[in-house]
Amino acid sequence: MFDHIGVRVKNLEAAARLYAAMLAPLGHVPGARDKTYAGFGPKGRSALWLHADSAGGKPRGDVVSTTTR
Repeated sequence: MFDHIGVRVKNLEAAARLYAAMLAPLGHVPGARDKTYAGFGPKGRSALWLHADSAGGKPRGDVVSTTTR
């Protein structure tokens, strides 16, 4: 099970519009957002985070998993 996924994007505005349209049929909505990031997921629980890549580096992302005891 994953907790959240983070993806760096070159154009945050364009990527946020794209992901909002793609995730809406799944019931995911835009969440927290500012000039450097945008969150998406079920209402009140962002699970996908887009981060503006201001450094222009190589595309990268991360997946954070959860564990249960």
